[in-house]
Amino acid sequence: SVETYGPGQSIAVLAREPTEQELDSLARGVLRSAGRACYCLTRIVATGECNGDVLAKRLARRVTELSGPTYGSLIDEQATVPGFAPDTAEQVTNAIRRIPGQDVTAAYCEQHLVERDGIARLRPTVFRTDTLVPELPFQFAGVTDRESDAVVPPDGAYLAVVVGSDDLERTLVRSPAIANVYGGRYPASVDLRETHETYLTSFLYRTTTYDPS
Repeated sequence: SVETYGPGQSIAVLAREPTEQELDSLARGVLRSAGRACYCLTRIVATGECNGDVLAKRLARRVTELSGPTYGSLIDEQATVPGFAPDTAEQVTNAIRRIPGQDVTAAYCEQHLVERDGIARLRPTVFRTDTLVPELPFQFAGVTDRESDAVVPPDGAYLAVVVGSDDLERTLVRSPAIANVYGGRYPASVDLRETHETYLTSFLYRTTTYDPS
């Protein structure tokens, strides 16, 4: 079988508070491709001088602004927000409820689910949590605190964005668990011709895409 969308556990690591431009970049990474592609940001890690609580609130507000304060993008027929059968949307909602933490976006947009003509759409969601969140099939991200020596996720990541630390950039570039590293911002484009399922000869070498800040 062929999966159009696949897991990537893509991550952003922030060693300081992001600028407004950097924040917009991160929000775009959460919202892009309806949150279903391997390069969508799912895990946002605050370390060093970055305050995770402040970051979660800023990111949740920006994600809500970009997706419409009254669910404009969710009820728009041209929206890129994924649609679900109502029972599937309920399963996703139940999965969210099992994640320990707080839905920070609820402070900016109370309505979590919109249903029309038998299609359910879920509000893009930012969670504040102590654990790395799982990937879900819509725009969902979790903000987590980590020490700088523990930012590399144990299950790896297709894409990593690093803000505010050259040392962390080098750490992630050298990690065999990370396939693509971007310094300072989420990339404007990702070349999907660069497979993350490996090549036939990939046992001979390891490649890492690196775009420094």
